[in-house]
Amino acid sequence: MKRLLSTLSFAVSSLFALTAAARDIDAVAVARRATGGENYTAPTAQNPVAALVVDGGLIEGGDTVGGEIIPPPQAVAAALRTSLVAQGYQPAKAGETPSLALVYHWGSLRVRHFARPMPDMDPNLQARIALVAPPKTAYDLRSDMELHSAGQPSFIHQYPDWRDALQLAHDDRYFVTVTAYDYAALMRGETVALWRTRLSAADNSGSLDETVEALAAGIGQYLGRDLSRSAVTYARIPRFKLDAAAAQEPGYPSAPLLTGGKDEPLLQTLVKREHDEFSGDRLPPRGDRSWDHPGKN
Repeated sequence: MKRLLSTLSFAVSSLFALTAAARDIDAVAVARRATGGENYTAPTAQNPVAALVVDGGLIEGGDTVGGEIIPPPQAVAAALRTSLVAQGYQPAKAGETPSLALVYHWGSLRVRHFARPMPDMDPNLQARIALVAPPKTAYDLRSDMELHSAGQPSFIHQYPDWRDALQLAHDDRYFVTVTAYDYAALMRGETVALWRTRLSAADNSGSLDETVEALAAGIGQYLGRDLSRSAVTYARIPRFKLDAAAAQEPGYPSAPLLTGGKDEPLLQTLVKREHDEFSGDRLPPRGDRSWDHPGKN
């Protein structure tokens, strides 16, 4: 009897795993243009732009979990390349001056259970909120938490957008984030962000490697867009099967491995700043509304 129950349990588990592997991934997209990119014109496959693409590297934020299968950086790069090329972002060729610098990060962000006592001062929670909430909602939530920490009543229950974002932020999540910077400004020593797109899914969507690769392949439709300013944007992302030949192509350079150009010191600085913020090790600047322009939404 025990052997029968064990066999049935294994069969049910296997069936569940096969079903999960077959269905699309339920994801959340956050895409906003910065104040410096309000007049940005997105490229197309027919009218592409050259971009310097930089791999900001793997992020494993929050509590660590053993046994996760981390995808090779070149596999993530190959999946992302399908998104970029389809949307008109062509990696700059040798000797070609790019129009944009695209910096991407990928990995997992989990709850840190030994966190700071005040939610508004917990960078891990704020980083998880940023994965699922538009900048305006993230800003409003943090402000509400600050007031609540000071003894004021919370208004979270009055705003469905806030409640949805906070509920999603309680999940451990896998993600891919891409930020575009004006390359000419970098050459002048200035940091001018144009847009940022985040795509994330709960960690029960599948293994880390398969989910991150699917997110990288599926993020293209949101690159450079202005999604809702306040509401959560839900997305369905198909599973992605990496072509064996594409997986062998070299990945994109990381910031420390750039070629020593004039853009390198500033790129290394902003990649490090993004990495610390996205991993939940550093709070985003307080009062920064550069990602909260009114736009059209």
